[in-house]
Amino acid sequence: MRASLFLLIGICCSLFSAAQTLDTVSLDSYFDTLAEDQRFMGTVLIQKDSTILYQKAVGYRDIDENRINNIETVFRLGSISKMFTATMIFQLIEEGKLNLDTILAEYFPLLLNSETITIGQLLRHESGLFDYTSDPKYASYMFTETGRSSLLSLLQMGTPAFEPGIRADYCNTNFLLLSYIIEDLDERTYAESLKARITDTIGTHSIVFGAAANTTNNDAFSYMYTGEFWQFAGETHMSVPMGAGSVMGNAPDVNTFITALLTSEQLLKKSSQDQMLTTNKERYGHGIFKLPYEDVNAYGHGGSIDGFRTRTAFLMDSNLAITILSNGLNYDMAAIAKTVIDAATMKEVEIPLFSEIELSKEQLAKYSGLYTSSEIPLTITITNKDGRIVLQASGQQAFVLETDSEAEFSLAALGLVIQFDAILGSQYQSFTLRQGGGEFTFTRAQN
Repeated sequence: MRASLFLLIGICCSLFSAAQTLDTVSLDSYFDTLAEDQRFMGTVLIQKDSTILYQKAVGYRDIDENRINNIETVFRLGSISKMFTATMIFQLIEEGKLNLDTILAEYFPLLLNSETITIGQLLRHESGLFDYTSDPKYASYMFTETGRSSLLSLLQMGTPAFEPGIRADYCNTNFLLLSYIIEDLDERTYAESLKARITDTIGTHSIVFGAAANTTNNDAFSYMYTGEFWQFAGETHMSVPMGAGSVMGNAPDVNTFITALLTSEQLLKKSSQDQMLTTNKERYGHGIFKLPYEDVNAYGHGGSIDGFRTRTAFLMDSNLAITILSNGLNYDMAAIAKTVIDAATMKEVEIPLFSEIELSKEQLAKYSGLYTSSEIPLTITITNKDGRIVLQASGQQAFVLETDSEAEFSLAALGLVIQFDAILGSQYQSFTLRQGGGEFTFTRAQN
């Protein structure tokens, strides 16, 4: 079995003639390597204006029906949807229907701090509002249709994370509320506003408010890698994320959108574009991010919903649009995005080789057992199969982990790493689990 100990081979961009050319051979090798090792399914597109410089599609949009991805396959975009929501808010500002200083209380007076939260703070993630997607109850309703009144009732019960304006912290609630404001001011559904204000304006007809995927129509299902196979990841009902994550589209149309947004006045006036790109110290613009690349001036957004992981970026100095849409990811999306941007800017592309770390039966026996934590109400059982560690949390399915070292194991699909320590006799007594920015200690249960 393969494990995630990487030997990196540098492949330099080799086509340097009078005009530098994108090293498509290296990018093909990179994505073929990821696909062959069950690391990535999806599409990648790099273009300048209307000229396609690179495109790639790997994996399946429907594994059971053996339907493969192609460059026109439609994916759930996740939080890239926030860019569409922000664009429509700025269009409403240009129409004089609100402004960045309009307070939230004009629309939702029952929400805590609504009298001091502004539209601008919602767009910049400075509201401090309770984030409904991090609520433990979220998983109980995310797959079912949930109306505005139910979600607003939930928000009214939530405790704010901080006072408005004192800092920025990413929060899906901000864009849920902005999508409701769009509906109220436009007197139509978010889906209808999206179509009229963006899709029909720039001809991006795959950009729609999401629904259940129909893979015969080139929509993609999404998947989670268990360590052995790709498993269907389910489908969030789009009434739940709304303008925070409900939009679907394909890579060509996402590139068309971000190019039109930042290089023309088809969607927004130049003054609105400049305001949208004005960032706070946390790099949050108004529905867009300043991307963290020192030598590249780039703006864009990422997304995550179900098993979909997405990125779009626009390189301001070269007018390059880059979109990566994945419906199955068992790797670091940030690393993929950096590789594609490096290639687009004529830098070296590194191809990962996934080598095997073999553990003996004696080594595997050191980990097996039942572990509990005083920090979270979760019990984890560690077993082994075919020379690899298997982790199963209480009430959840089992996942086969990759061996990073004799004491560290991971599963990129879940963003999970466990580090064993404190060996006593022939068995480890504890491990640290890291996932989603959290760090938790688990201790072997005593027999």
